[in-house]
Amino acid sequence: MLSVGQVLEKFKIPKTTLYRKMESGEISFKKQNGKRVLDPAEVERAFPQWNKREFPTEHNGTNDGNSDLVDSLRDNIRILERSNASLESSNEDLRNRLDRAENERGQVLRLLTDQRSSSADDPPPKNKKKKSKKGKGKKKKSKKS
Repeated sequence: MLSVGQVLEKFKIPKTTLYRKMESGEISFKKQNGKRVLDPAEVERAFPQWNKREFPTEHNGTNDGNSDLVDSLRDNIRILERSNASLESSNEDLRNRLDRAENERGQVLRLLTDQRSSSADDPPPKNKKKKSKKGKGKKKKSKKS
Protein backbone atom coordinates (compact mmCIF):
# COMPACT_ATOMS: atom_id res chain seq x y z
CA MET A 1 0.00 0.00 0.00
CA LEU A 2 1.19 3.49 -0.88
CA SER A 3 0.36 6.82 0.68
CA VAL A 4 -1.10 9.58 -1.47
CA GLY A 5 2.26 11.35 -1.50
CA GLN A 6 4.06 8.21 -2.62
CA VAL A 7 1.54 7.66 -5.43
CA LEU A 8 1.94 11.25 -6.61
CA GLU A 9 5.73 10.95 -6.62
CA LYS A 10 5.95 7.49 -8.19
CA PHE A 11 3.30 7.91 -10.89
CA LYS A 12 3.70 11.65 -11.53
CA ILE A 13 -0.08 12.09 -11.40
CA PRO A 14 -1.47 15.60 -10.86
CA LYS A 15 -2.69 15.91 -7.27
CA THR A 16 -6.13 17.24 -8.20
CA THR A 17 -6.65 14.42 -10.70
CA LEU A 18 -5.83 11.78 -8.11
CA TYR A 19 -8.11 13.30 -5.46
CA ARG A 20 -10.92 13.74 -7.98
CA LYS A 21 -10.77 10.05 -8.91
CA MET A 22 -10.65 9.07 -5.25
CA GLU A 23 -13.70 11.21 -4.39
CA SER A 24 -15.70 9.92 -7.38
CA GLY A 25 -14.95 6.30 -6.44
CA GLU A 26 -12.97 5.53 -9.60
CA ILE A 27 -10.01 4.60 -7.36
CA SER A 28 -10.58 2.73 -4.14
CA PHE A 29 -8.52 3.52 -1.08
CA LYS A 30 -8.36 2.60 2.58
CA LYS A 31 -7.69 4.68 5.64
CA GLN A 32 -4.85 3.64 7.92
CA ASN A 33 -4.14 5.76 10.96
CA GLY A 34 -6.37 8.51 9.52
CA LYS A 35 -4.44 8.68 6.23
CA ARG A 36 -5.51 7.43 2.84
CA VAL A 37 -3.50 4.59 1.33
CA LEU A 38 -3.86 3.12 -2.14
CA ASP A 39 -3.04 -0.20 -3.70
CA PRO A 40 -0.45 0.33 -6.49
CA ALA A 41 -2.36 -2.08 -8.75
CA GLU A 42 -5.48 0.06 -8.33
CA VAL A 43 -3.54 3.17 -9.35
CA GLU A 44 -2.04 1.39 -12.37
CA ARG A 45 -5.54 0.29 -13.42
CA ALA A 46 -6.96 3.80 -13.10
CA PHE A 47 -4.00 5.56 -14.72
CA PRO A 48 -2.52 3.26 -17.37
CA GLN A 49 -1.11 6.24 -19.29
CA TRP A 50 0.80 7.41 -16.20
CA ASN A 51 1.93 3.96 -15.24
CA LYS A 52 5.49 4.42 -13.92
CA ARG A 53 6.42 6.78 -16.71
CA GLU A 54 9.71 8.51 -16.63
CA PHE A 55 10.08 12.14 -17.64
CA PRO A 56 13.24 12.85 -19.59
CA THR A 57 15.42 15.55 -18.16
CA GLU A 58 16.42 16.75 -21.62
CA HIS A 59 14.21 16.98 -24.65
CA ASN A 60 15.91 15.49 -27.70
CA GLY A 61 13.09 16.07 -30.20
CA THR A 62 11.61 12.57 -29.99
CA ASN A 63 8.61 11.22 -28.14
CA ASP A 64 10.54 8.41 -26.45
CA GLY A 65 8.65 7.22 -23.41
CA ASN A 66 5.64 9.36 -24.26
CA SER A 67 4.57 7.87 -27.58
CA ASP A 68 1.63 6.01 -26.01
CA LEU A 69 0.44 9.20 -24.37
CA VAL A 70 0.85 11.17 -27.61
CA ASP A 71 -1.06 8.50 -29.54
CA SER A 72 -3.82 8.54 -26.95
CA LEU A 73 -4.07 12.33 -27.13
CA ARG A 74 -4.20 12.21 -30.94
CA ASP A 75 -7.02 9.67 -30.75
CA ASN A 76 -8.87 11.96 -28.34
CA ILE A 77 -8.41 14.88 -30.73
CA ARG A 78 -9.84 12.84 -33.62
CA ILE A 79 -12.82 11.84 -31.49
CA LEU A 80 -13.43 15.44 -30.50
CA GLU A 81 -13.15 16.63 -34.10
CA ARG A 82 -15.73 14.04 -35.21
CA SER A 83 -17.96 15.01 -32.34
CA ASN A 84 -17.60 18.68 -33.27
CA ALA A 85 -18.49 17.96 -36.90
CA SER A 86 -21.54 16.04 -35.75
CA LEU A 87 -22.61 18.95 -33.53
CA GLU A 88 -22.15 21.39 -36.41
CA SER A 89 -24.39 19.32 -38.67
CA SER A 90 -26.97 19.05 -35.87
CA ASN A 91 -26.84 22.80 -35.38
CA GLU A 92 -27.32 23.36 -39.12
CA ASP A 93 -30.32 21.01 -39.11
CA LEU A 94 -31.82 22.88 -36.16
CA ARG A 95 -31.27 26.24 -37.90
CA ASN A 96 -33.08 24.93 -40.99
CA ARG A 97 -35.98 23.68 -38.89
CA LEU A 98 -36.20 27.02 -37.11
CA ASP A 99 -36.22 28.88 -40.43
CA ARG A 100 -39.03 26.67 -41.74
CA ALA A 101 -41.03 27.16 -38.54
CA GLU A 102 -40.58 30.94 -38.79
CA ASN A 103 -41.79 30.89 -42.40
CA GLU A 104 -44.84 28.83 -41.47
CA ARG A 105 -45.59 31.14 -38.54
CA GLY A 106 -45.39 34.13 -40.90
CA GLN A 107 -47.76 32.49 -43.37
CA VAL A 108 -50.28 31.68 -40.64
CA LEU A 109 -50.03 35.21 -39.29
CA ARG A 110 -50.63 36.65 -42.77
CA LEU A 111 -53.67 34.39 -43.25
CA LEU A 112 -55.12 35.44 -39.92
CA THR A 113 -54.47 39.10 -40.70
CA ASP A 114 -56.14 38.70 -44.13
CA GLN A 115 -59.24 37.16 -42.54
CA ARG A 116 -59.53 39.97 -40.01
CA SER A 117 -59.16 42.70 -42.62
CA SER A 118 -61.67 41.12 -45.00
CA SER A 119 -64.24 40.70 -42.25
CA ALA A 120 -63.71 44.34 -41.22
CA ASP A 121 -64.42 45.50 -44.81
CA ASP A 122 -67.68 43.55 -45.00
CA PRO A 123 -70.73 45.40 -43.64
CA PRO A 124 -72.06 43.97 -40.43
CA PRO A 125 -75.02 41.62 -40.88
CA LYS A 126 -78.42 43.34 -40.70
CA ASN A 127 -80.63 42.40 -37.85
CA LYS A 128 -83.97 41.48 -39.34
CA LYS A 129 -86.88 42.07 -37.08
CA LYS A 130 -89.10 39.12 -36.86
CA LYS A 131 -92.77 39.73 -37.27
CA SER A 132 -94.85 38.61 -34.42
CA LYS A 133 -97.23 35.84 -35.15
CA LYS A 134 -99.94 37.11 -32.80
CA GLY A 135 -101.63 39.72 -34.92
CA LYS A 136 -102.36 38.57 -38.42
CA GLY A 137 -104.20 41.63 -39.63
CA LYS A 138 -103.11 45.19 -40.11
CA LYS A 139 -103.81 47.71 -37.47
CA LYS A 140 -105.83 50.63 -38.53
CA LYS A 141 -104.61 54.02 -37.67
CA SER A 142 -106.99 56.02 -35.66
CA LYS A 143 -107.83 59.48 -36.94
CA LYS A 144 -108.14 62.24 -34.48
CA SER A 145 -110.18 65.19 -35.42
